[in-house]
Amino acid sequence: MKRALSVMDNVDLDAVEFSRMDADWRRIRRRSLACMACGAPAFFRAASARRAASFGASHSDDCVLMSPPWSAFRFLQ
Repeated sequence: MKRALSVMDNVDLDAVEFSRMDADWRRIRRRSLACMACGAPAFFRAASARRAASFGASHSDDCVLMSPPWSAFRFLQ
């Protein structure tokens, strides 16, 4: 995920911006992240040589962020 919610601050965070913040600021907020759609606890993944910084979560079964992209268009059929 590119974005997550900081439950501590009630602020929408971007993963790249989160990675650029001070290490102490990140450390304090790492345990208070959540998926913006389903509220599942989230975590931060630092950037590596192969991937950009991102957030991850164990989403609920009905989380809209994890549904197949074509499911949004079922009503058109």
